[in-house]
Amino acid sequence: MKKKYFLTILIFSSILINCSKDKDPILSDENKIISFDLSFNGETYIGQINQLSKTINIETIGLELTSSIIPEISISANATISPSLSVGQDFKQEVQYTVTAENGNKAIYRIVVDNTILSDENKINSFDLSFNGETYIGQINQLSKTINIETIGLELTSSIIPEISISANATISPSLSVAQDFKQEVQYTVTAENGNKAIYRIIVDNTILLSNEKKILNYSFEYDNKVYEGIIDHDALTIDVETDFGVIGAAFSITISEGATYTFSPGGYQNFHLPITYTVTAEDGTSNDYVMTPKICQFNPRNLSFYSNANPIIGGFNIDLTVPNSALVLENETHSYILDYSDYSVEPSTAVVGVDGTFRLLFPENIVSASDYKLRYKVNNVIKAEADRNLDILAENIPIITSSNQDVYKRGETMILSGSNLVSSLLVDAYNGSDYVYFPPYLSVNNEQTELTFPMTINPAMFPSYAGISENYPTRVFIYYNGREGDSIIVDFD
Repeated sequence: MKKKYFLTILIFSSILINCSKDKDPILSDENKIISFDLSFNGETYIGQINQLSKTINIETIGLELTSSIIPEISISANATISPSLSVGQDFKQEVQYTVTAENGNKAIYRIVVDNTILSDENKINSFDLSFNGETYIGQINQLSKTINIETIGLELTSSIIPEISISANATISPSLSVAQDFKQEVQYTVTAENGNKAIYRIIVDNTILLSNEKKILNYSFEYDNKVYEGIIDHDALTIDVETDFGVIGAAFSITISEGATYTFSPGGYQNFHLPITYTVTAEDGTSNDYVMTPKICQFNPRNLSFYSNANPIIGGFNIDLTVPNSALVLENETHSYILDYSDYSVEPSTAVVGVDGTFRLLFPENIVSASDYKLRYKVNNVIKAEADRNLDILAENIPIITSSNQDVYKRGETMILSGSNLVSSLLVDAYNGSDYVYFPPYLSVNNEQTELTFPMTINPAMFPSYAGISENYPTRVFIYYNGREGDSIIVDFD
């Protein structure tokens, strides 16, 4: 029985010993800094931790902006750190942190901050303006932060990109690539790397102002030693030039403001029959557009030699016979005749400013033969137009047509004209706008000059039926001898 009791005591003692060991815990020996960050000025810098050398390296920028920063640190569980996590430090110098593990083991970490110092330089070092082929250098006053530039002709441009150099690592606003109007004061803000700002005022003294004069002072045409002056209206910017001839061959003269230049449109060449726009540009770049409008009064006779009984058609520009006190006059140094006319028509012109007109002249029965007559258009006895060549009028032994053998002629038929002093040459004013001239052997005149015979077999083109036109065409047939136009008769061509 004693042995059993002793065994029971041993078992109980063993249980007590084991229970005693479970109540004594094992303490951690972890004493690491796991992460180490510095945050300031909106930036966070992460420490690079070397657990063997117990160093933490941090690259920062501009740490000098503050002397007390509370780092963000995480350490091993159950460990403690000194100095306290809530205490700010000056990291411009080396700082040490001691991490103590739960079991009392210590680790000392060295915090090494590589701080990049930000520049406080915020200067404009040079400032130049280049335009019109010239470069103007700004004079910089760093104390007053002003830049003075003397220029010439700045008013020619309102958009210049300056050439600017500034401190290293600084920035500038407005951007260097943005053009500015330096006719008024412009400001530039230079910001240093550390955020310091400097505002520069750009003051431009445009020492020589370019002229704004842009007028046409005189304008004229010259032709055949005669000058036609333009009437200039500087308010309406118009020039009116009235001529009595066609101005294709004219020389023009223009005088503009000193220092100004001019161009004209339409380009290529100057068509003096239609309006021309002259753009006069002043030295300062401003301009005026003058519109020159020529009013051309001009005769366009297709022939210059006539028998006195001729009834020639005359064309012209702006020969407006509806104007009060207007007249057609044929005159030389010794004679002057006011002419009657017929078949007057007028319509807007596409060739010149104004109208196209046509009419048939009627020479007076008492006209005297002469080769130096001037055909003139007058208004209130002032010459507005004059044929550029003389008219030759012959009043003696003139051919006269009294009748024709038919009223209607077909191709292949024979025309016989009766009259007096008839000559062997005719002109047919055909339906198609062509004039056909015939002379011997295509026609003949009898010895008494009273009968002209014309067999119409050689030219079908003068008959409208040749072109498939079924209606007869009233056709004028002229006496046309040695280039002199005479009497005429109207018959129908089939």
